[in-house]
Amino acid sequence: MKKLIALVFGVLCIYSCEEIVSVPDISEDLITLIAPTDDAVLENPEVTFTWEEIEFADQYQIQVATPNFAQANQVVLDTILGDSLQTFRSFTTSLASNNYQWRVRGFNNNFQTDYTTQSFEVATIEVPINLSEQSVVILAPEDNFESADTMIGLSWEALEGANLYRIIITDTVGNSIFLEQTTTDTEITVDFVSGTYTWEVRGENESQNTPYTQQTITIL
Repeated sequence: MKKLIALVFGVLCIYSCEEIVSVPDISEDLITLIAPTDDAVLENPEVTFTWEEIEFADQYQIQVATPNFAQANQVVLDTILGDSLQTFRSFTTSLASNNYQWRVRGFNNNFQTDYTTQSFEVATIEVPINLSEQSVVILAPEDNFESADTMIGLSWEALEGANLYRIIITDTVGNSIFLEQTTTDTEITVDFVSGTYTWEVRGENESQNTPYTQQTITIL
């Protein structure tokens, strides 16, 4: 009986040992990262990470750090993908504009690969400013302003995307242009004479301009 038990134990040990030995050693394998490529600049905050599978890896660990792993301010992603029935080679997530490093390693029950690492950047998307859809906001004086003083300061709010401002002052009696001027400032001082005027201002850059914003001023 003791011999039989010893024989059965020996057979089980052989099968068990063979099962352990049969787990392939993947520690010398390297994972090939596909995308994002090294030093890529991405304009879409939704990033899909892809890599090539390696044989005999059951799972993959993907990590993302900013700005890099050596000086990580934050590890923004650390997850394991795959199981004994299925392996994965891609993962999608959304990232804020910043510099990043990402890395992947594969492993099975007994072994794991080294990480393969690459860098990339998620860039801020700058939406072009359409000046034609904006308008200048006049600050002073108020519309239909009246004054006995002839020296009047005209001012308006700065407008993003405008490099300069064009001001046209028209004498309403003679319908003639009293002053036309451009400036990079947001105010000018004008020496008027008695009369009623319309003054208008618009923002401009090299290729676009806003509509004019117009008001009336009377010098007594």
